[in-house]
Amino acid sequence: MNPYALLDPAVALLHRLLVLVAAAVPAGGSGPRFAVALAVVTVAVRAALLPLAVRALRQRRARAALEPRLAALRHRHAQDPQRLLTETARLHREAGVPLSAGIGTGLAQLPVLATVYRLVVVPTVAGSPNLLLTARLFGAPMAAHWPEVLAAAGMVSPAALALVLLLGGLLVLATLSAREVDRSLPAAAGDHGAVSRDGTVRTVHGLLRLLPYATVVVALVTPVAMGGYLLVSTAWSVAERRLLPRFVPA
Repeated sequence: MNPYALLDPAVALLHRLLVLVAAAVPAGGSGPRFAVALAVVTVAVRAALLPLAVRALRQRRARAALEPRLAALRHRHAQDPQRLLTETARLHREAGVPLSAGIGTGLAQLPVLATVYRLVVVPTVAGSPNLLLTARLFGAPMAAHWPEVLAAAGMVSPAALALVLLLGGLLVLATLSAREVDRSLPAAAGDHGAVSRDGTVRTVHGLLRLLPYATVVVALVTPVAMGGYLLVSTAWSVAERRLLPRFVPA
């Protein structure tokens, strides 16, 4: 059994939502209407995940409040890495702050990403034709990959401009996300700074800074619809990190 088949109920629901929203878009061909529908549904899904984002924000704040005590632990057990790990875990446990604080929202998005990808590759959904496969954008189906779209439309065309704008937008958003990592990671990295004598913390920090740029690569090698989803979802993530602290009381 194909494990991706487990996503079929979610794929059917997503397809139904996209068809309903696309039908409500007043003008444009099938491709633009489905592109708008995908953006609307993406925003709706991210809004539904807001409680997880609020919880993650509160966990990050609680973790920041622990920093003076964590710094004291690092100083006290600088020569005993195992004791430092044990005491750090105990302090987090007593404060009700998990060591993995803040990653819940990211993990929750993985099934959504997998569902969107499956939707753009299966020919039928719940026994009916997948309308997204026939929705044409820039002269090619939204389920086509960018090389196919450029081959059909040409290198000097609205499709090529759209690709440049998509990649440029993702690069800007990735840079903003990397800066957020720089702002949020030092305290967390410090928890294990005395333990990591081989540069492991610096390596993890570097990987986390590079991770947002993976969206650019994914957009290049996946269908057009996936690029649209990544752009909207990543923009939401950046705005959420910047704006949510203003609306959630400390």
